[in-house]
Amino acid sequence: MTPTQMLDGVQARNPEAETALFHAVWKYRDNRSIDKSDAEDIAQDAALKCWITIKAGEIRNPEALGSFVGTVHRNLKFEWLRRNRRPLLELNEWLPASGPTPEQDAIRNERLMAIAHAISELKDCDRVILLRWVNGETLEQIADSLGAKLSFVKTRHFRAKARIREACGTHISL
Repeated sequence: MTPTQMLDGVQARNPEAETALFHAVWKYRDNRSIDKSDAEDIAQDAALKCWITIKAGEIRNPEALGSFVGTVHRNLKFEWLRRNRRPLLELNEWLPASGPTPEQDAIRNERLMAIAHAISELKDCDRVILLRWVNGETLEQIADSLGAKLSFVKTRHFRAKARIREACGTHISL
């Protein structure tokens, strides 16, 4: 059906012309930013507005009917979007209220990796003493469990911590 036939048919209340107008508007209903039922409501409102405008004889150029239908639908969609605007979420609403930032986490992980590497470079005896101390054993308990003198464990413990500080290149408290 040509635009001229559609305009004349709608003005004459021809059901075929009204159906053609409805289908011309209905093709615009697919929209990713609006859910299906709201998009269908907008398309129905656009069809009604186009029908009323055509019945009133306000369209003078039949070739502009396609543009008119698209414009009516677009304007109604934008109006719907303005009325139903969802509030935008700020980035800080997505982040946890407290705790380290991603940058702080990255720095912490980098330091932990440097410490783990430094510990892996220690001699076995020094590593055992240091890891037991980190896990909460006293130097006396470590000496007893290893069957070593307390002075030996203290010396190895002190040197192991010094090597880790030196390897990490930062001031860490051990």
